[in-house]
Amino acid sequence: MDTRVAAYKPRTSKTKIHWVMDKDEERELFDDLGIIGEIHSPQQEKSEILSKNKYLKLQSTPIMSHSASMVKHQRPVAQRKRSLLQTNDGSKFPKVRCLTDSFNGSWCSNSSESSKLDFSLINRMPDEIFIKIFKYCNSETKVICSRVCWRWYKIAKDETLWRQVSLAKRIISLVQLQNLLKRDVQALCLNSAEIIQNTGDDAGPQVNPFSRVYYYTIHSLDLTNANISNNSLCIILMRCNQLRNISLEGLTISHNVLSSLQSCILLQKLNLCLCKGMTESGMIHLLETCCQLRHLNMAWTNLCQSDPTQIISSLPRNIRRLNMSGFLNTLKDGHVASIVRRCPELQELDISDSNKTTEESINHIMNVQNTLDSVNLSRCYAISPNCYLHFSKLKQLRHLDVFGVFDDVSTNVLASVLTNVRVCLRPFSAIARPSPSSLYGTRRRTIWGYLVV
Repeated sequence: MDTRVAAYKPRTSKTKIHWVMDKDEERELFDDLGIIGEIHSPQQEKSEILSKNKYLKLQSTPIMSHSASMVKHQRPVAQRKRSLLQTNDGSKFPKVRCLTDSFNGSWCSNSSESSKLDFSLINRMPDEIFIKIFKYCNSETKVICSRVCWRWYKIAKDETLWRQVSLAKRIISLVQLQNLLKRDVQALCLNSAEIIQNTGDDAGPQVNPFSRVYYYTIHSLDLTNANISNNSLCIILMRCNQLRNISLEGLTISHNVLSSLQSCILLQKLNLCLCKGMTESGMIHLLETCCQLRHLNMAWTNLCQSDPTQIISSLPRNIRRLNMSGFLNTLKDGHVASIVRRCPELQELDISDSNKTTEESINHIMNVQNTLDSVNLSRCYAISPNCYLHFSKLKQLRHLDVFGVFDDVSTNVLASVLTNVRVCLRPFSAIARPSPSSLYGTRRRTIWGYLVV
């Protein structure tokens, strides 16, 4: 072994560091180093150094070293920060404690994304609040919300959100319509909608007779001016055995459609205005089956060209509101008398645009004094204008429409004589129609009193 290596001894370093700075710079340096306590003045340091080390020559600038003699107290930075949150007696400030707690569990914490979502306000909301909010959304918005996350998808599929639905002016397939009706829809608006039946779709029991038979719970269906085939309409109607209100206004229906409606024995309001393709036999069987029918609208159908005697004789006795306008040359005074005898509880009668009705029809109408409150005799030119004054004897009468018979001056004179009657204030009939309020300028979409979104 080399003697030079064994005899080597490391020398101790005696390096000293001197800072030349003023008091403000010196205080900022001590704060950055985390030194808390009383700092010695240069005079005290000078006296201490002269007493201990006489051989050192004092310089005019202050001397700093890492020895403990320069400061009385020196603590780590973390310990200094903890001491700032404590008072003299050791208790913490309540405001600081609440602030630290909120930072530990708030969205601004340094935790992962999953923990942020767990503490978010939206995830803390119960499902009932989401259902309440989604009830004010239309069908398209509900579908968009169902694509946000799995939870919203399950909430958007809740049956209570699909009780009253509006798909007006939309394009929907027959399968989609059947899936929607399976969600226990109660009121459905398909006004001016287009229902497409694909060739590969399951058309129901008519295509597959061994398929499981099920019925829908819908009670109000609006198909006004909808584009739907008779086959698709039969498939829907044959499973709506709880249907109470239906509107087929403006559709071309066949005898099979009227036969499918016979399964709706609970039907109360039926709107067939402007329908084409109807058969007299199918209409007679329908009226004989639906004994609970209350409101019936047969205005301007293809049956207006035939004799309505058999149809009137088949009317249910519980009819309250009846619209048979448009029978230009077929409805006569004898038919009006049959209507009054057949429906003793009649409340509203519309036989406008009838050229064969005379003042004798008014005498028949006067027999219904206890219940009749609305009469429409517009454009009945065979009735003498003076005969309308007889309606003053009807104490329950509230509305009288005689458009096309009087001018404005004569209408005002008639209104002054009939003090309790509103004369010529309803240009359109609302009998059995799903949205009569829309006819008078109201924008709310309701069908038979049910708000659909």
